[in-house]
Formats: sequence, C-alpha cells, structure tokens
Amino acid sequence: MAKKKKELRPLSVDIVTIKNQMMAFCEEHSYPNNAETSLVLTCEALRADEINCHRFLCPVDDYYNDKSVDFRKTTSRKVYFSMTNSVAKKLEISNIPLIGTFYYSLLPKLKEKYQKAGYSDELFYDTVDYLRSKMYNGYRVFGTWGIFEEPDFSKIFTMEQFGFGRISFSVEKSPVAAEIDGHKIARGQKVIFCHFPTIDMPTPEECKDSFLRAYQFFRKDFDTDNICFVCTSWMLYPIHKDFIEETHPVRTIMDCFRLVHQKEMRGNPDYWYIFKRFYKKNDKEDLFIDAPLEIKYNEYIKSGHSMGRGTGIFFCNGKDFIL
Repeated sequence: MAKKKKELRPLSVDIVTIKNQMMAFCEEHSYPNNAETSLVLTCEALRADEINCHRFLCPVDDYYNDKSVDFRKTTSRKVYFSMTNSVAKKLEISNIPLIGTFYYSLLPKLKEKYQKAGYSDELFYDTVDYLRSKMYNGYRVFGTWGIFEEPDFSKIFTMEQFGFGRISFSVEKSPVAAEIDGHKIARGQKVIFCHFPTIDMPTPEECKDSFLRAYQFFRKDFDTDNICFVCTSWMLYPIHKDFIEETHPVRTIMDCFRLVHQKEMRGNPDYWYIFKRFYKKNDKEDLFIDAPLEIKYNEYIKSGHSMGRGTGIFFCNGKDFIL
C-alpha cells in the first residue's frame, strides 16, 4: 500500500505574492538590479519545490499571523540545520540569498505593524534600510546578494530596533561600567545601543541628528534625562587613528564616542569588513588591495598584530552630548 502523502498546513501567504512584493520594494527604493534578481530567483527556486517552499513559508506565515518566530533557529548560520540552511541544501542553492528572501518577505507585515502602532513611513523605511547594508555585505564577501551575518538585527521585526537616518538603535544592557564627568553607567544598566551601517556611512551632522531623534524616541524607556549611548565595533578600535585621516568615515564614528574598553580579537573575526573575505592564518592567496585602510591593516596584521573591537559611550540629555 502506498504511503499516504502528509497534508500540508494551510498558509495565508504564498511565494508569488511575496516575490511581487519584494520586486516592488526593491524598485521603489532603487536597489541594485542584481540584488532584486537574487531575491526573485530565490523565490522561483522555492516555487519549483512545493514541500520545501511550504517549509520556508511556515515561519513567514507565523509572523503574518502574529505568532512568535525563533529567528535564530530560522536563519542563523550557527544553529545546526536551521530552516533556511536545510531548505537551501534541499534546493541546492546558497542559503545567503535565501536568508535575505526570508527577511524581505516579512516587510509588508512589519509595515502593517508600524501603521497600527502609529509610526511614520519614514521611521519604517529608515529602520528596514539597515537590511540593505546586510545584503551588500553578502555581496562583498560572497559575490551574491543576501544575508550571512548572525540575526542580531531580527529585533527590527520584533519592533525593538529602530532606524533614525542611517543609524539603527535598540535598548540593551550596557556591556561596560564607565564614568564621564560624573555621569556613570553600570554594567547591565539600560542604554541605547548604536548599530552603524557598512555602506553610506553617516556624516558628523547626520550622526548628531540621528542621536537626538533616537533620544526623543526612547526617552520614555528611561528614568533619567542623561541617557547613555553605547557602541561596540571594530570601527572603534583605537589603532585606526594611526591608519586613516580625520575625514575618513570610520574616524567620524570614532569621534562620536569616548572609548572605555578595547579588546584585541586574535582570530580577526571582523577581517571581512576590510578585505571582503574571512581571515586565514598564513593565507597564501594574494590580496587585491589599494585603499589606504586595507594597505595599513595588511601591514599591521602581517607584522603579528590582530584587529580588535572598542566599546565607546557618550551621554545625551536631548540637547548636549557629553563624551
């Protein structure tokens, strides 16, 4: 007797509608043609496989029906056989554009959530533009438009992370204890965390404007007028001051914060930000580099040093910045 085919759970979403919505979004916001094509071709690959398309759409359907979604188990590259990794293997495609497709498929529902909360379209588009930076990183490192980074930005979809201008912000617990001019922050205390894009980095004026807008938005979450802003990033590692000119975008970010902690990262996990590929000890492949930061970093690492990360803070009272 033939085995009875398992019935698939009914879904309120379909891959054709999702594809059309993504195409419209990419065209409206002037995404590179290759980025749009990557998402479209991924949708077509899903459409050709009913079972795996259904598996992909189940957490999308959950999100559209206001059910919780475990983004780490859905899209993380570090979780063994996460949904997107498993489906990509079955479809024999890269999971990088598949992860990108998953997050972009949620945008119409997220926009609806913004509208219900009374948030502006400007806030929505500023917030989700952070995904464009993640998509571009996939292209820089792997040559394909999609997302490969860990899903820390999934707080965008739970409406805990918001963008103001080019910078993204979320309320987090401080990873450090520090003091500036009598203003103190304790480890574990609530702070506004700053997430910077890797493309179209903000000018000093844009940084200030974003910080002030974030202050006003999150002010209700704090019981003090002097709110601490925190950033932990490879960009804040102080060696850059020996590498690059004061007008470099990285220096712009550094100048926004008071450095309070630094750590050398022996495995160079942020190597790809500079060289567009992951670090390998004793790598024999030639690096095709010409930018001053690349040249300086190459010399620095070959001389036995490692990249690092810095944690910086400043306090803001809605008008003034204390750093």
